[in-house]
Amino acid sequence: MESIPLLSQALRTLFFEVAPQLAQEQQVIKRQRCFSATSLLLVFILGWLQHPLAGPSQLARFACAMGVRVSKQAIAERLTEKTAQWLRSVLETAVSTLLFTSSQTQGLLARFPAVILEDASSVQLPAALAFLWKGCGGSGSASSVKLGVRWDLRSGQLQGPWLQDGKSHESQNPVHALSLPVGGVWIGDVGYYCLLYLRQLTKAGIFFVTRPH
Repeated sequence: MESIPLLSQALRTLFFEVAPQLAQEQQVIKRQRCFSATSLLLVFILGWLQHPLAGPSQLARFACAMGVRVSKQAIAERLTEKTAQWLRSVLETAVSTLLFTSSQTQGLLARFPAVILEDASSVQLPAALAFLWKGCGGSGSASSVKLGVRWDLRSGQLQGPWLQDGKSHESQNPVHALSLPVGGVWIGDVGYYCLLYLRQLTKAGIFFVTRPH
């Protein structure tokens, strides 16, 4: 699959070039001792992928398994707002990189310049982060983040994820404001549109597939 080498190169650039540059600009790592920006990013991303609720102790054990010998105190010292802002900058850079999988050039989809599938997922966060990411509250989490994406089934292009407060409506996600090509097809769930939005699509020469409220 031709997208695998492209993804591999994009990730290598992100981890070994972009992340260190952003870390230096934001002074996340002033002196390289036990951690480099690349190893710190790998520990956070891969560690939390394996153990989503991992704390400093578990992340330190994971780091040792990667060959980075650090204490849990060293991990805890990196869990700062400055590090969080750096991780967000890395994510924003990552989503600005357009990746393509195998395109659909035959059959029904080939009749359209783009077939856009839009969706979002919510992730609950610790209540202490409510000042940064507002959740729905009530019986739900006080803090959550919503990630919106667009996937073009025609070209294989993925846009996003773009972040927003968990309490915000999906139609307010930045991905929802991205442009659509004339003659394309927009596909979204019932929570992603109002009649005004569908009217705007029609006037712009864009087809849509959804279900009624």
